[in-house]
Amino acid sequence: MAIGMKDEHRKLLRRLQPEIIKDLAVQKVVDVMFQIFDDEDRQQITHVQLTKREQARKLIDILIEKGPTAFDEFVKACDEYHPYIATKLRTESDMPAHSLEESNTEGTLL
Repeated sequence: MAIGMKDEHRKLLRRLQPEIIKDLAVQKVVDVMFQIFDDEDRQQITHVQLTKREQARKLIDILIEKGPTAFDEFVKACDEYHPYIATKLRTESDMPAHSLEESNTEGTLL
C-alpha cells in the first residue's frame, strides 16, 4: 500500500495554490516530473480545453494525491522554472536548501 504525501505538504500546496497557479509553466513542470505523473495524469493536466490556470490547478489537485516524494519532486521542478516558488515552498516546509549549481535566479518565466 502506497503512502501518500505528508499532510503538511498538502496543506501548504493548497494554501499557496493561488500564487503557484498564477505563473506556473505547466507543460515544463509536467515534463520534468515524468516519474510522478503517468500518461493519464499528463492528459488530464494538459487538456487543450483548459486554460493555463485551470491546467495549473489540475496539476496541484493531482499532485497532492501522489506519493511521499511528489512534493519534493515538485519543488525540484520549480527550481528550474520558478525558483521563487521553490524557495517559498522550501522555506515554509522547512526543507533543506537547494543544492543545484546554477538556477534561474531572476525569477523569470521560461
